[in-house]
Amino acid sequence: MRRIGRWATAAASMLRLTGRADAVVLACIALLVGAVTAGVVVAERAVDAAEEDSLEEALATAPAETTRLVIDVADVFTPSGPTDPLVVPRRIVARAGSSIDPLVSAVYVDPRLVLDAPRLTVRTVDGAPTASPTTVVIRVQPGVESHSSSVDGTEPVRTDPIDGVAVVEVSLSTGAAEELGWQVGSELLVTPTTEDPLFRGFDSLPDPFVIRVASLLELADPAEPFWFGDDRLHRVIVDDTGLGADLAVHAVVPEAQLPVVLATLGGQAALRVEERRDLDPDRIDMSNVEALERAVRTTEASTTPTAAFGSPAV
Repeated sequence: MRRIGRWATAAASMLRLTGRADAVVLACIALLVGAVTAGVVVAERAVDAAEEDSLEEALATAPAETTRLVIDVADVFTPSGPTDPLVVPRRIVARAGSSIDPLVSAVYVDPRLVLDAPRLTVRTVDGAPTASPTTVVIRVQPGVESHSSSVDGTEPVRTDPIDGVAVVEVSLSTGAAEELGWQVGSELLVTPTTEDPLFRGFDSLPDPFVIRVASLLELADPAEPFWFGDDRLHRVIVDDTGLGADLAVHAVVPEAQLPVVLATLGGQAALRVEERRDLDPDRIDMSNVEALERAVRTTEASTTPTAAFGSPAV
């Protein structure tokens, strides 16, 4: 509208400086040009609005896995004390995350850690051999307490060894416990699963120890963003080998119990640590989307998609 106003002022000046007929023609031309100019501006704004709408729609309908960022580290950790057991993992993840372009980092929010110990083979449950080959992973996932409710038992705590054998208490989801037939008080004698890469590169393996089910948790819907599409705490993973079924389950312990897990592994295994972040669509618009796309490509070129021992992935 301001452009049409300027053209109208110019037309008025022309009326004073030329004959009436010429002035009318010039005024009409001026107003026509002004209208065309205004039309172009409106069209540009409509295109911008359409692009913005298309971007918002693309972000709203993008598959969940394309809106997630994971920093994945496999490394050896030592107990860092009761004040903040996660201080060392956070520091190592932050160092790995420095390879991410700042533009990319800025649009991924709500960072949260998930730590997995190596797979352990269950030899016996309450003294009896397992019916199918079964492995268990002990997980530390801060925030689980806000996305679950206790159904039975008490929170895992540090506990005394049994006849010199270390004991680690864990919580199990009600779904996994029901599938496996385990309950509060079940004791699993476990040994390292030597095929797990997190055990490689060490001169010796941790001694066998006992995992005791201290509590059962009813977990919130695995579709909740908190779980990041990972439902391994919710259920038993069944791998049909053709000769039978191999079972895998994840159990969880509070972060305060991480030193107990690390002490039980005795520095003879690595942990896998993930920092998970979600895309904040409100931080992306037409003004930064092209720069962000270039930044994503730069980050992809400077990082690897799969973590190896001592080599983080993004």
